[in-house]
Amino acid sequence: MEARSLNRYAAAAAIVLSSAAVMISLVAMVAVTATYTAPSDREQPKITDWMQAWGSIAAVFAGLLAAAAAGAVLRQERKRNEEARLQRIEDRQEAGLAEASAVIYSRLLFDRGGRGLSGVQLDVQNFGQRAVIDLDVVIMLRDGRELVLDRVPVVPPGGVSVKVEDRRLAEDPPIPFALEDGTAKALLHFADLEGTRWKRYGKGKPFRLPRTMGATTGSTT
Repeated sequence: MEARSLNRYAAAAAIVLSSAAVMISLVAMVAVTATYTAPSDREQPKITDWMQAWGSIAAVFAGLLAAAAAGAVLRQERKRNEEARLQRIEDRQEAGLAEASAVIYSRLLFDRGGRGLSGVQLDVQNFGQRAVIDLDVVIMLRDGRELVLDRVPVVPPGGVSVKVEDRRLAEDPPIPFALEDGTAKALLHFADLEGTRWKRYGKGKPFRLPRTMGATTGSTT
């Protein structure tokens, strides 16, 4: 609606400017015609000569003004299209972030073995409207260890819990029981159906990853 209004205004401006140019040309034609005196050795121009000459000049002015108005309309249209394109990109990014924010984990639990922690499990839920794929989970321990769990191919939408686990940790040296103190956090890597990969550490805000970057452990920023 706004674009059509701008186009109508521009077209109206072109008509007004063209009409003004014609009127100015007519006034100038009348003034010059009334005051012009040909040299003594030449015949005084006829009214038809004046009309033809000034008509050509008026047409040139009108054409130039119309071209300028058309150019202004074109520039405005290009600007509007570019703004609309950027708005679509921003809308898609916001929608993607909202979907990524809907992927969470809960119930991060450890198994206890004879010498230390022997297993880990957590539930991942996707409360978004679309599935996410290729979920990689890395458990970050406060002593710097990273426990990489098996990839989950698909996490469906709707909030259904998907269990991700490794019940037979083979860490050497064993993971001390003291690390089961609530400081462990999960780093989630996953992709949306648009092919964008996301990273989310703990309960923080998801971040987009470059298209060429897959799941990378050891980074929490």
